Amino acid sequence: MTETVELAGAPRGVRAIIQWIGVAMLATAVSSSAAISLAILAAEANADTDTYYYLVLAAVLSFPLLSALGNSWLFRREFRRPVLWGALTGGGLVGAMASLVILVTTFDDLWGPMSSRLASWISPGVGLPQPPSAFVSYTGGGALFGLVLGGIQAVALDFDWTARVRWIVMSASAGWLAALPAYLFLEVDAGNALFGQIAEIIALPGDWPFVPIAVLVALAAHFSFALPTGLFMWRLRRQHRYAKAAALMQRFD
Repeated sequence: MTETVELAGAPRGVRAIIQWIGVAMLATAVSSSAAISLAILAAEANADTDTYYYLVLAAVLSFPLLSALGNSWLFRREFRRPVLWGALTGGGLVGAMASLVILVTTFDDLWGPMSSRLASWISPGVGLPQPPSAFVSYTGGGALFGLVLGGIQAVALDFDWTARVRWIVMSASAGWLAALPAYLFLEVDAGNALFGQIAEIIALPGDWPFVPIAVLVALAAHFSFALPTGLFMWRLRRQHRYAKAAALMQRFD
């Protein structure tokens, strides 16, 4: 395969990881706040819901768009083709979101029994009184999200196939981890109680207190994904650079 990524300098360590997370947090905050705000406006307006539907969809799609632009900028001086990486990141996010929608809407009859059966296998091993079906469903969906995203992104990596497979596995694992905040806030009683307490503190009418709450959950989920993948990407780039340096030195021996 033609080389699609070429490092132009040494990995920047902590700074690179902070920028990686910052790009993810910015895209998440803008998209989630816009989407939930428009959804509340649609519910309150009770008028032309089709217009609001398209606006909400545009707000959701701004997430992969902003992520694509942010990743292209992030690696503009380090990757040979940063635009390709950004485009595959944005496309991977769209593909991952579409995979979850299709799984829930089309294959729920398959996914539901599979999740319940897996939960039934897990519960005796960890001593749970009931199978953690919701937990398995959330984390399984998160793993699928990361698997699809990482698989598409791997096309743009100038690493060997083992490193690409490792990136896909890491992305799937990070997707599993990213599903935990959503599960804790939406399915666990303590998380629901915390939701209510935060809503009481925020002095906004109607459903508007849930805008910052939803953004907070989205940020927590994406941070859980961005931190391990950012660390792993930095490690892969460092290993790749050392391998290239070693190969260059051998040519002069």
